[in-house]
Amino acid sequence: MNSLIGRQLNLARRYLWGALVAALIPLVVMAVLYDRYSANLVDTLVTNRVEADVEATAVRMSSFIAVQVKKLESIVDLSVTSDFFVRTQDQKIPALLKGLLLLETESPDVYAIELSAKDGTLITQVPSSRVLDDREGISEAPFIRHGNTEIIGPILPKNGKPGWFLIRMPVLHNEETIGIVSLRMRLASLTELASQLSKSDVYRPQIIVFDRVRMSVVGTLD
Repeated sequence: MNSLIGRQLNLARRYLWGALVAALIPLVVMAVLYDRYSANLVDTLVTNRVEADVEATAVRMSSFIAVQVKKLESIVDLSVTSDFFVRTQDQKIPALLKGLLLLETESPDVYAIELSAKDGTLITQVPSSRVLDDREGISEAPFIRHGNTEIIGPILPKNGKPGWFLIRMPVLHNEETIGIVSLRMRLASLTELASQLSKSDVYRPQIIVFDRVRMSVVGTLD
């Protein structure tokens, strides 16, 4: 009798262990799968968020450049601008044109507006009192053309002076280029638009120009 009871208890214990193992295996598998799914989900969400932020930043930068190009177009299309370049003997800026250019340079994004000969030689700038870096390095700077608009730079900060870049457009007369108007832009005004991508202790954005220049969001060499 006792042996029969012992066999029954032993059988019951085996059954319980078997049932417990059978129950634990799916739980372990589910836990592993859930952990992997959660990690993949988090990675996907983070990637999608970063991609959306990068796209939004690209839109902001494009809009910034588009605004400056419109501003430049409005200057180039003025008859008084053409008159300035036509008068080769007198390079004094007419009062009306100078007033309009000074108004545009009130923007903190614009260091100066440069008026140059068709070969790029600087004639004068507004405001004339604003001391800027020399133009050394422009010929070697990254360059892109879109339509009749050219963007040159960036020229990185050096000797304690801020970085900048040029947006320039030709002035036409009888379908011939008679001069060039350039906006000398504050470099940080463009690069700081990417500052929203920065995540403390997580990742830091880097702006790369033609794989030649790598900048931080404050417009310095990175």
